[in-house]
Amino acid sequence: MWSRLLPIGIVVSQVIASGMLGQIITVQADFGAKFPVDYESRIYDPALGGGALLDVGIYPIAFSTMVSPAKQLLHASGRLAKTGVDASFTAVLANEDGSTATVFSSIETESPQSAWIAGTEGTLELQRPICCGSGLVLRSADGNIVDSREFTETSPAAGLGWEAAHVAQCIADGLAESPVMPLDQSLAIAQTMDEIAARLRA
Repeated sequence: MWSRLLPIGIVVSQVIASGMLGQIITVQADFGAKFPVDYESRIYDPALGGGALLDVGIYPIAFSTMVSPAKQLLHASGRLAKTGVDASFTAVLANEDGSTATVFSSIETESPQSAWIAGTEGTLELQRPICCGSGLVLRSADGNIVDSREFTETSPAAGLGWEAAHVAQCIADGLAESPVMPLDQSLAIAQTMDEIAARLRA
């Protein structure tokens, strides 16, 4: 997951691991982008990974999983295009401790493309775009800004470069998996996406 290796992804992981947000209550994440309506294009072709879920939906789902990997799918609904791919969807997930995550994705409308985490001791906001955010805002439990940061490396090309460097370092260190993006999280994301897809087409 290349976006994890951008500097902003590393900082988000550090904030979560530090416990400074307290107990996580909820996560909200979205990625909607208005694609041209062309039913002959890849984005509308189910055989080529078309649809919101497989194209841009990975980003809010992966963000949610980074915050709290073990989640149960409570609800998923959306709109299907005439080719059978999902044009938009919303999914709600929950953990045994009662914390929740709500994700939205679309290929038919723009959305804020942002994310936020709310905990008992504070909130963390990830500014647009969620795949490679331009900034973070950390707030205390009473809503006051504690810290904020801007990031200049926000392109997918930059993310792929950081990812390649990380993979090379993992290989050099003799690692079988990345400590930043462990295999169990990859499996959890894939399982969640499969469950959402099944609900949308039920």
